[in-house]
Amino acid sequence: MSVNVRAKFECISVWSAENADDNMVYVSFMPVMDGSEENIIFGQATASGDINMGIDMDVTEARFEVGAQYYVDFTLVE
Repeated sequence: MSVNVRAKFECISVWSAENADDNMVYVSFMPVMDGSEENIIFGQATASGDINMGIDMDVTEARFEVGAQYYVDFTLVE
């Protein structure tokens, strides 16, 4: 069975570890709830939750912006 779910999350914080040897950037997201017709629809489907990631900056160029919104796609690995 294939599972595909798309959610819409807003970046609420980006921070680095206080340890200078740690090359991680930490990012937190919350689901969107309002602000546009699309956001209301996504907010009804994903009414709660959060995503927290630690990203090794040696491995990725990923940059996230506080206040920006991102689609998150979940697909079952078969």
